Amino acid sequence: MALDQDELRLLSEISHKLDYALKSAHRPAAPAAPANGGGAADAGLLRALHALWVPQPLDRLFEAIMDAAIAVTKAERGFLMLVEEGRKLRFKVGRSVDQRTIQTEGATSRTIIKQVVSTGQTSLVADTSAGGAPTSSSIQGLKMRSILCAPMIFGNPETGEGQVGGVIYLDARAMVRTFDETSRELLEALAAQAVSAIGLQSDLERARKTGSPDADKLQQNFERLLDVGRSISSTLVLEELLELVMEKVLEVTRADRGFLMLIEEGNPEPAFKIGLAWNKQDGPARRMRKLTQTQFFFSRSVTRRALEEKRSVILQDAQGGGGEDASMSIMQMDLNSVMVSPLIEKGNTLGLIYVDSKMSNKAFGDSDLSLFEALAGQAAIGLKNALLYSQVAQQQRMESEIQIAAEMQRDLCPKVLPRIHGLELSGVMEPAREVGGDYYDFVEDPENPGQVLSIIVGDVSGKGLGAGIVAVMARCFLRSMLGAYGPEDPQQLLRYLNATLAGELKPGKFMTMLLMVWDGRAQAVRYSAAGHENIIVWRAATRRAEVIPSGGSPLGLSAQTDERRGPTANVELALGPGDTLVLYTDGVTEAMNRDDDEFTLERLVDIVHRTGGQTADQIRDAVMAGVVAWRGEREVSDDITLVILRRV
Repeated sequence: MALDQDELRLLSEISHKLDYALKSAHRPAAPAAPANGGGAADAGLLRALHALWVPQPLDRLFEAIMDAAIAVTKAERGFLMLVEEGRKLRFKVGRSVDQRTIQTEGATSRTIIKQVVSTGQTSLVADTSAGGAPTSSSIQGLKMRSILCAPMIFGNPETGEGQVGGVIYLDARAMVRTFDETSRELLEALAAQAVSAIGLQSDLERARKTGSPDADKLQQNFERLLDVGRSISSTLVLEELLELVMEKVLEVTRADRGFLMLIEEGNPEPAFKIGLAWNKQDGPARRMRKLTQTQFFFSRSVTRRALEEKRSVILQDAQGGGGEDASMSIMQMDLNSVMVSPLIEKGNTLGLIYVDSKMSNKAFGDSDLSLFEALAGQAAIGLKNALLYSQVAQQQRMESEIQIAAEMQRDLCPKVLPRIHGLELSGVMEPAREVGGDYYDFVEDPENPGQVLSIIVGDVSGKGLGAGIVAVMARCFLRSMLGAYGPEDPQQLLRYLNATLAGELKPGKFMTMLLMVWDGRAQAVRYSAAGHENIIVWRAATRRAEVIPSGGSPLGLSAQTDERRGPTANVELALGPGDTLVLYTDGVTEAMNRDDDEFTLERLVDIVHRTGGQTADQIRDAVMAGVVAWRGEREVSDDITLVILRRV
């Protein structure tokens, strides 16, 4: 299946596109789609590239290239220039944003163009009015807001052996639009594809003029590349796309097997992602079968060489002439030929693609290696879109989880306060952005309505949906136990709850809780604590606030309880008229300001001391106002739960 070198000249130009896409996978995921529409621009680039891979006259191809460049970068106009005889740069086509043809290059920055041709590097002037921007007379006279010019490298841009054969020049006058680094990357990607398309179209026109039989083969290559592009752009699911890439590699190279590996952040060794082999036993229904990493024996010496030397490696006679690369694994696998192509972007090795062929199949040639590298290029833009889609989808899942947890947390708190004889109630729960597991609850005793009330304040360790689920479990279990056993013994109820949670929670997870029962007939509360925050009581008789240590061990750490572990023994606390209890979670006392200083228990006690004697709602509002003032503009880092009980 050897292909002519003329047919493959363009194909070797585009392999670095997959590397560009893979590089995007190592960038931190954004909280949402990029503000400049980067994801949409990449999708537009993929669609625009389809117009390049259609047999068409060169002048029409030049227009398609410029229309694509303007569309994906949002430029106002653009020009394509190619180096021809005598190493002179010749104007080929100019296009405007409304797809009208501009007959001459008109006013362009000759300074920028000469710089790009001489250096072979893209030039970006994001804002000509900004300090530090180039100040040549041509730039000053253009009245352009933003300029972007990319070289067209004919040759191999990855090895540095290519030469500048032209430029794509773009500019924009509008005050609302400037080019940025995303614009640069998109134009560089398109320029490399344009070089490939121009090379193949030139060969095709030359072959047709001379009546060469290669013309049909060259047109087939156009159709093949277009088919590959359409296939790859058919999915945004990363796993599906990787499988499509390997399917196309095996189909075109006719290799027996292949796999793709990526070097992931924090791990210098490439990670196996997908392996495929031709399925020769199950008939046409399953043309290929997946291979696991344990099934895929391969030549590590060849892959190591490709990664270390940062270039493609081919073993054309693995059994006889492979030299040091003909490792024992190659001999044992009866392999005839091996190809490995590293994925390199701006000098950084991101991974590799590997294929091999057994003795019963053909041996790879240099043309196969070029085609092998080229197919990776067609996958580039689609893979980047899939990676972006994966990042956004993951972020959306996280945001959805936060929303579910927040709704769950709100549902845990009482919607209506019960009317209890001799007791005034108030409560509030302010969730943090990263939802935790705070909750409070009021459960009226059906046997003594209006007289006996259970008050619960709990705090689950950790954040997110998991903590919210634990809080829901605790609430359901405790309400069920109160209905079954009654509220008379808070300590026993917490022991039951501890035993239940210990069997449900993951190691290291726990929950603190304060269970307090108000009895209107005795004008007193009975409570038991499980590692929760201290209790603050304001006494009307002394008009002072005091702190009562709660004690106990958190729930869920161990099902076994004794005098040293588990909830505290029941404590009776009488309340006189006007006496007030303040219950809270650590989100109150540990609220931080911009200097990382905590609100502290002392400040909370001081507010209670100053507001004692006021209504429950007034005390609640005063505490929340104090926390908010202390926090300032700093984001809420933990849920804040506050419950006020006042005897009237």
